[in-house]
Amino acid sequence: MEFQTRMPAARHYIENLLAAFNLAVGTGNTEALAILTQNVAVTLQSMAAEPTDVISFLTPDYGKAIQTITNLSLTPEESCVHYTGTYQIWMIEDRKPACAALGHVQGTLEAGPQVWRWVRHSITPLP
Repeated sequence: MEFQTRMPAARHYIENLLAAFNLAVGTGNTEALAILTQNVAVTLQSMAAEPTDVISFLTPDYGKAIQTITNLSLTPEESCVHYTGTYQIWMIEDRKPACAALGHVQGTLEAGPQVWRWVRHSITPLP
């Protein structure tokens, strides 16, 4: 039964991290994104990425776009949890939302003595 595992806590933690990630990206807040990902290996199209790279790629016209992450799936391993999901970029100009981009995210949380530690997050757009 799922209640007897650490998965609910890991899922909750991942969802909160990704919500904060989306907020920082969507508002163009490079400082918040840098703080959030300071100990995370972030890759964009398989290359290391800085917060400014991530924001300019995902929402080049920030303030007029929203990023969402859906279809979140978790896979536990011995001392970590891997996640995958689908991201969507929605342009919201003129009150006519339109999906501008789709892709995948995946990452890893490692179990610590008290909390999970976010160690990897990768972003891969659909071709």
